[in-house]
Amino acid sequence: MNNWFALMTLCASIAAHAHETIDANLTACQNIQQDQQRLQCYDQFMNQYQSKQVVKNNQANTALPHQHNAVEQTNSTQPERFGLENKITQQKDYVDNITAKVTQVNKSAHGVRTFELSNQQVWKQIGSDAFFAKQGDSVTIKRGSFSSFLMSKSGSSRTIRVKRIK
Repeated sequence: MNNWFALMTLCASIAAHAHETIDANLTACQNIQQDQQRLQCYDQFMNQYQSKQVVKNNQANTALPHQHNAVEQTNSTQPERFGLENKITQQKDYVDNITAKVTQVNKSAHGVRTFELSNQQVWKQIGSDAFFAKQGDSVTIKRGSFSSFLMSKSGSSRTIRVKRIK
């Protein structure tokens, strides 16, 4: 407990010192009366500050080269990754929905269905609501709220919540 408290105190003092240094430099620039010199002072300060930030970012990026290689090595397309974004990695280029044919439907003893689709994806029904998709039917899976997914059968307005398994 004492080690934790000492570490937190040290971190707080380092952060406060860095903040005081920035404030002192900006105050020195602010006290210059001539416009051109004051502008040069601000420019010099910002160039130094930004170069330090770039160095910190480069150090952080070189510390994790192995994660970038893993992302580059994935050869899957967007539709194949649909529904796995939260399990694999957070990326910003999402597919809004997919449409595929049901190749197999399995029903558990509790009435929960598992759907295997023509694109090799497997989706599990969340809950036990009635949903009547059978082998060969075309289904659409779209995004719901809070990272959920909704499956609907073509020609039907009924939807169920699903979770991607594979």
